[in-house]
Parts: sequence; C-alpha cells; structure tokens
Amino acid sequence: MAGFALGLDLILQSNATFHRTCVVPETCFLEKLPINPGEMQVFGWDRKPKDLLVWHTQTSVGRLLGDSYGYVFENESRPLSSTQ
Repeated sequence: MAGFALGLDLILQSNATFHRTCVVPETCFLEKLPINPGEMQVFGWDRKPKDLLVWHTQTSVGRLLGDSYGYVFENESRPLSSTQ
C-alpha cells in the first residue's frame, strides 16, 4: 500500500475507489482520478535531507541505509522502547 497527497476536491470529482478486484490497487485508484500524469506535481526530490512524501507498508525486516534525520523507526537491532 502506498500513500499519496491528493486534494479532496480531486477525489470528490472522481469515482476512484480501492477494491479487491484490482491486483495493484494504488494504480487502479490513481488511474480513476480526473488528472493526467503531466498535471501531477513531484516535489521534495531535490531537498536534503529528504522529506517522507510517499511510504509503502510491507511486512519485512527493517533496515536503515542512512541517517534517520530524527524519524523514529523500528527494526530487530533497535526495537522501540515503551517510553518513546
């Protein structure tokens, strides 16, 4: 599952829904929005540190490949404590 920032008016102007009949629900949802790829705005790609703009949820072992920039994350080598 992925997360996207969308204006509510864009969603209300469409019949976009998530449903089980689509193998890739994010793609099906985005294709039903009344917008073409040329109208979409990508932002944050040139910033350092990078902002968290899109996320994917998946059950897997977490790993950190760089600085956490203050974000709290959980993995087997660094479990979250109950005080955080």
